[in-house]
Amino acid sequence: MSSLGSRESHNETSFPAGYSRPTSMVTSERMGAFGEMRHTPSPGPQKLRVDMSSSGSTPVSKVETPILPSSSMSQNPPHNQFPRGSQSYTSSRSIPLRINMSGSSSRSSANSQRRFSLRLNLFKRISTKHDKLSDVYSQSGDTVEFAKNLSDYINDRIPYQVSIAVLSCFSLLAFLLIIFGLLNAPFCAVQPMIPIWLIVEGVIFIISATFRIYFLIPTPRRTAYRRQQRKLGASLLCKGIEALFALANVVWLILGCVWVYGSKMYVHFNEGMFESHYCDPLIYWSAFFACTAFLVCSPFLFKSLKYFFYRFSTA
Repeated sequence: MSSLGSRESHNETSFPAGYSRPTSMVTSERMGAFGEMRHTPSPGPQKLRVDMSSSGSTPVSKVETPILPSSSMSQNPPHNQFPRGSQSYTSSRSIPLRINMSGSSSRSSANSQRRFSLRLNLFKRISTKHDKLSDVYSQSGDTVEFAKNLSDYINDRIPYQVSIAVLSCFSLLAFLLIIFGLLNAPFCAVQPMIPIWLIVEGVIFIISATFRIYFLIPTPRRTAYRRQQRKLGASLLCKGIEALFALANVVWLILGCVWVYGSKMYVHFNEGMFESHYCDPLIYWSAFFACTAFLVCSPFLFKSLKYFFYRFSTA
């Protein structure tokens, strides 16, 4: 027993008197020749704590060494001096970004007011200008302005459905003229150009009426501006073609009047089909009434032609 006690006392490590254990030392198990192993942690990375409690004073940095938790600290965890969410910071506040939209809004409002004033002035001018049919003539300076004012007056007073229906009926009559000229072309020996005149006049009128119906169809308000931008070139092309056909109609009308009225004193409608002065009555009287109707409408036709050229030059 004495040898066992001396062995244990020999294996234990002794320290001089007055040495006290620090609370941060960890006691390990007995291993080999060592009795107790006391471990003092080496100083780790230093942590910087910035005290920003006072906004006016300069922040003071404190350096402290981290301490490994001992058994007593693990049982009684230290009280957190700054709980989560309770830190007070006096850093500079972020300034919200403000976009000044006053300039763009003022410009948009000015543009909208300008458009509204232009529409209002145009409405007032149209309403005061076309109150009566006599005002169309009295307030027109020349034939071009008269044709424009008369066209505006008709468009304001007559719905576009009525104009489309009238043009469709005249197109049907022009189609009948084409049929008469094709079926009875060999039966007008007094003037062989009369059936040809009926055919060409019917074709020209149908094409002109088609263009006029196309321009009479209203554009929806939602796509008015978009279609106006897209069909600028197409509108100019259609206006040019319409003016060209109107000019051809005038020239062809003059030739038709020469052929029809010039044959009036020589034509006869007897049964001798191959005589030099014979012409089928259906062909001749159809051409005669067609020329007369176009001559009655010729002033408006000339004014419309002049107005078309004016619009085409200013487009």
